[in-house]
Amino acid sequence: MSSPLSKLFGKSPFASIQQHMRLVSQCVEKVPFLFEHLRNNDDAQLAKVAAEIDDLESQADDVEADLRLHLPKSFFLPVDRRDILGILESQDAIANVAQDIAGNLTLRSMPFPSAIAEPIEILLESVMNVCRQCVTMVEEFDELIETGFGGRERDSVETMVAELNRLESLSDQKLVNALKALFAAEKTIDPVSVMMWYELIGWLGDLADHAERAGDRLRLMLAK
Repeated sequence: MSSPLSKLFGKSPFASIQQHMRLVSQCVEKVPFLFEHLRNNDDAQLAKVAAEIDDLESQADDVEADLRLHLPKSFFLPVDRRDILGILESQDAIANVAQDIAGNLTLRSMPFPSAIAEPIEILLESVMNVCRQCVTMVEEFDELIETGFGGRERDSVETMVAELNRLESLSDQKLVNALKALFAAEKTIDPVSVMMWYELIGWLGDLADHAERAGDRLRLMLAK
């Protein structure tokens, strides 16, 4: 990313934030395939996707470490260093949760009960919508810099953040539905699997929560 401001004042941190988010997004986009392979009892493909998520998460960690190392103490922009780090931390948490989900699914072979298949699929779709909205929002950093964090681009980001919050609220509802389906079928599932599914459903909710948090941090940054 190159802009008149970044040329004047050195390397902008926003290009690295976007690069990091793109790797995080690639991690999250693989999560539905984990559940697809679990449902198909395809342990080999599940392990392959989990390894891909591990690799992407590691790449994201490298970008994060480099950004933290070279992040200046101050900017010639209306941006606080703590705001940049806050957004970075929320993005990193998304990748970490995706990695946790992958790791959990490869630890123990467990059934994918038909009673929860549809609620899980609906929850996954809802969570993915939240995360994709977060990616779209982060991609607006270019335009924000060009306009000096003002004008129509700022209004556009605020609108996107509001939509992000709406989508996250919807995902909360889908999470509750998935849990209800799990508990309704718990007598037909072994207790350990019930607990693992409970944790997995919670982690799916965490993906959406961290994506929303990244958006809220951006909103706070724009408000200053």
